[in-house]
Amino acid sequence: VMGGHGFTILPTIAVVDDVANGLLAAAPLVAPALLRKIVMALPSARKTTASTRCVEAALASCMKDAVDRGDWPAARWLAG
Repeated sequence: VMGGHGFTILPTIAVVDDVANGLLAAAPLVAPALLRKIVMALPSARKTTASTRCVEAALASCMKDAVDRGDWPAARWLAG
């Protein structure tokens, strides 16, 4: 796609920097709308390591920041 040889369907967050830098052009898909729910889960039946909790917190923070900045315009943050 970067070489001009096709199209791709990706969430905005995946290409936001490339679009901002003029490397790609983007157009929204509006009909039909594509919806998905991204869920992150940790096991409840066993104890998680500090490393796992650290990675989970960092990932959640990065995702929420992207939504808050508007880099992922179709996304809504649902976690409390």
